[in-house]
Amino acid sequence: MTCGRQDVPKPVIAHLLRDLWIASSQAPRNDGKRHSEGEARRISFNERSFAIAQDDKVYNNDGEKRPFGFHPQNDKKKAAFTLAEVLITLGIIGIVAAMTMPMLVRDYRKLVLENLFKKGYSIAQQVILQAVANYGGEDFAKYCTTLDPNYKVDPDSGESNGVIPYPNNNFCYRILYNALNKSNTESMWINDAYTVIRKDSVRTYNNKQEVTEKDAYAGGGNIWRMRQNRDGAWMNFHINEGKVYVTLDTNGYKKPNQLGHDIFRFYINPKNNTLTPIKQTKAYTDEELKELDYKFEYQIQRAGDPCNSKSNQKANGIGCSYFAVNDINPDTGEKGYWKNLP
Repeated sequence: MTCGRQDVPKPVIAHLLRDLWIASSQAPRNDGKRHSEGEARRISFNERSFAIAQDDKVYNNDGEKRPFGFHPQNDKKKAAFTLAEVLITLGIIGIVAAMTMPMLVRDYRKLVLENLFKKGYSIAQQVILQAVANYGGEDFAKYCTTLDPNYKVDPDSGESNGVIPYPNNNFCYRILYNALNKSNTESMWINDAYTVIRKDSVRTYNNKQEVTEKDAYAGGGNIWRMRQNRDGAWMNFHINEGKVYVTLDTNGYKKPNQLGHDIFRFYINPKNNTLTPIKQTKAYTDEELKELDYKFEYQIQRAGDPCNSKSNQKANGIGCSYFAVNDINPDTGEKGYWKNLP
């Protein structure tokens, strides 16, 4: 009879250990009481996951070979997206983003321009009120635009006889610029610490034309030499054509530098000395402009104080401040000036 060690099958060992665990969990405690269910679970390994490792395989308590770490409750195929499905989904998201992002960015820029306009318009109103208060009378605009009776202009050449048309303008400029930034300058042509010279070009309301000083904005103010106030906006005062013109650039050097977008023109109403927006009086077509009996190019470009999406006039946008203040689309007459900026 040969004596020696005989290997016991692993499934048998698994069953023996399981029985041992069951017995230990049911054995009485030192105090004679039975283990609670929670205590029994903590005594040993969980019965369902108990296994004895052998190489890269294990025998579980049912005597079956299973991969290490196998649990019966996990013996199901897990749902997952294929690589193709993920790529298709990402492609769809990219297409939707490419379609919607430009619109969102454009709407955001329009909202920024609207808020800047409201802030700049409020500042300009306060400046005019302060100037009128510093003047100390109710005829401020009338006083500033009082025309010298000796002033004459040649109707053919447009040249004057050298007489200053508005003799009170230096006094009025000093009042206005002092209210704007405490400056004591008496002329918009004199540089001071607040003077800014525009270097970039200015475009029309619909971005079709470049605004030029000689042929477009002549006589209606100055958008190339302005004064910067403490809040970053630019302003200019220009006494001409029987009005005190006020030009406002809501964001200074920043883009878009377009009439009706961030550059607006107003005037001080002589009836009540308030800042008054300018409104387009007529939207001329190119054919109608050719029929106008004007001698100077700037008169044609400024005809009707244009503000519409179709005009080819180089001053298109000088009549937009009324529509901006009241949020009216100049093309339709309905609400939505800022949302419909061209």
